[in-house]
Amino acid sequence: MTTQRVLERDGMDRERIDEIKSVILAWSREWSEPNPQDIMLVETTGDRGMREIYGEGVGSTPAARYLATLTGTFRFGDVEGGSAPRIGVWAALFIDPVEMRVAGHTVRPPDWIPKHSLENLGRVQRITIQEGEAPGLG
Repeated sequence: MTTQRVLERDGMDRERIDEIKSVILAWSREWSEPNPQDIMLVETTGDRGMREIYGEGVGSTPAARYLATLTGTFRFGDVEGGSAPRIGVWAALFIDPVEMRVAGHTVRPPDWIPKHSLENLGRVQRITIQEGEAPGLG
């Protein structure tokens, strides 16, 4: 299915935004952040989204993706368990609109947040999550 057909079919209605919100919340909680903030969402392709976040020298799939950026205190891994924790305050999630799962992500510390503008990719939706909101209950 082409990118355009997936995005036309799915659209960004309230039900779809709630599905995306559930994916974001599940990922964020896996990264020890129960209440992510400043969530911005845009429909794009993996390739266009990667270029916006990483710069023109980076590419990815031409497949449809939702790109969400969010802030919080993200932490994954544990020194005691043998793996160095990955910690950051900003994240970008590439969400597959067909499988409704995070297909890729990046987490950055404060000094490494990329300069980007999701508006370059299309209409941006702001997603609000209430403190304590459970996935699927948007």
